[in-house]
Amino acid sequence: MREAMATLLGGWGLPCSDLAASHAEALAVVARAVRLPDLVLADLHLDDDPDGLEVFEALRSTWGRAVPAAW
Repeated sequence: MREAMATLLGGWGLPCSDLAASHAEALAVVARAVRLPDLVLADLHLDDDPDGLEVFEALRSTWGRAVPAAW
């Protein structure tokens, strides 16, 4: 689903360069990022993980600043 959404957004001229399927993957993406994202698009339901809101809050804490998000 996330890859389909990335393809759709990319077709609209909104590139999605970093995708994650779990909290651990999201933290790994953040660790190698060279800049903050313009927007975080998160699914509230994640398999066997905290929900998308909890993951986003963890990322926001890691960044130390607010980044726009949509669920």
